[in-house]
Amino acid sequence: MQKMLAIAIKDLKLLLRDRGGFFFTFFYPILFALFFGFVFSSGGDGIQAIKIDAVDMDQTPQSQSFLSRLASAPELELKITDSLKARKDVLSGKRVAYILLEKGFGKAKRNLFDGNSPQVELGIDPSKKAEAGMLSGILMKYAVQDMQQTFSDTKLMKKNSEEALQAVINDKTLLPSEKATLTNLFEALNRLWDDSTLNASQKTESGFKGFEPLHIKERKITFEPAKQLNSFDFTFPQGIVWGLLACAISFAVSLVGERTRGTLFRIQAASIGKSTVLAGKALASFVVSVSMALVLILIGVLWFGIHVHSWLMLIFTILVVSVAFVGIMVLFSVLGKTERAVSSMGWALILPMAMLGGGMIPLAFMPKWLQTLSIISPVKWAILTIEGSLWRAFTWAQLAEPLAILLFFGFGSFLIGVKYFKWH
Repeated sequence: MQKMLAIAIKDLKLLLRDRGGFFFTFFYPILFALFFGFVFSSGGDGIQAIKIDAVDMDQTPQSQSFLSRLASAPELELKITDSLKARKDVLSGKRVAYILLEKGFGKAKRNLFDGNSPQVELGIDPSKKAEAGMLSGILMKYAVQDMQQTFSDTKLMKKNSEEALQAVINDKTLLPSEKATLTNLFEALNRLWDDSTLNASQKTESGFKGFEPLHIKERKITFEPAKQLNSFDFTFPQGIVWGLLACAISFAVSLVGERTRGTLFRIQAASIGKSTVLAGKALASFVVSVSMALVLILIGVLWFGIHVHSWLMLIFTILVVSVAFVGIMVLFSVLGKTERAVSSMGWALILPMAMLGGGMIPLAFMPKWLQTLSIISPVKWAILTIEGSLWRAFTWAQLAEPLAILLFFGFGSFLIGVKYFKWH
């Protein structure tokens, strides 16, 4: 018992002496909880509006009215464009989705009783299933509001019911009982419109399928629509980035361990320069990072059926992303004096980076200021570039910007790490 207590007391004393480890053991969890509390508190500016493109193929007053209603919706950030640009925006990750109002949209909204609902195509980034469900609900919500507005136009409703009555009378395929029932219905509706007494709740109680406010056809936007992507196409890029982060922490901690054990001091005594030591450690980290990423890709292709748009582009992307995270590894190695402090502080930085980069929480669910802040997370750019080489089908020009940002992170972190590196 005494030995056990002695060991426990010794470990507690070591923890108290290690200021970095003590801080991240006791105080960082509190800060983390407060941070997320403020981020998602109801007192903030709420969930950021979902960015979507809109394409109007109908060009009628009804389609324009519906898009105007969506443009004023607080849940959406709408941009009117053409179908080609909308698809490119979704593929490049600039927009979560697009909506395309098909030809005949306005006619279907005018003729509520002919059995044809207004058609909308929802082109969605297949990696954002949660946002797709939310968008469908938002579109249906405003379609219902649009229908209610249509019902308030008694002249239009009277015209629609008269046309529907005439269509029933001329229809030779209906059974006598069905024709009688529908005739009585539309004659009654005509009388009601004449009296203008039909309220909003009565207007939407009919069971006719023509009353369906909107028919949404969801379409997953990928570089090769004929191929169906699976969940592994979306999870493997995230898995690779998490592996790179873990590799960076592992090598940073090992470098600190060599310092605390005196290995670096002995290397210094052998007249080996600081740049040589860091270059050797960086090379080892780079080799492990690239190997890990390639192995994951091969496993994904051979056993899980993930799609590769361009092997050349993918290999180049993995090389650049690995260089960036090697630089981050060097920066992590100077964050503390002990292995525990570096590990704690490293993971304390990795978790917010992953969250900001969309590796933990979809960006569409974050407040506006946090979405803006996501540009400082290398995780965001790393996932985007790997996806661009796989199923997003980036061109080299599209790939240039995120890769340049990653290299900036990598070389900037490396230079800071070199500057503050200490032998002991």
